[in-house]
Amino acid sequence: MTTTFIQSENEHWADKVLVEKYILMNDFLYVAEDHYECPGGHLWHVSHIIDEINDMTIDQINELSKYGE
Repeated sequence: MTTTFIQSENEHWADKVLVEKYILMNDFLYVAEDHYECPGGHLWHVSHIIDEINDMTIDQINELSKYGE
């Protein structure tokens, strides 16, 4: 399996699979290319999701990585 990393506007990096799992785990809805809406109605760009993942603890990242398995 190849790991694909994507970069945010703040120079943070995240595994693309983790970004996709974050979107699913948090019930985000696709709005447009690289834009998602959270259940609270806020619009998120994929770079904001990458920044959120970058700020997670190791335990949170482990939980996210196991989502859907």
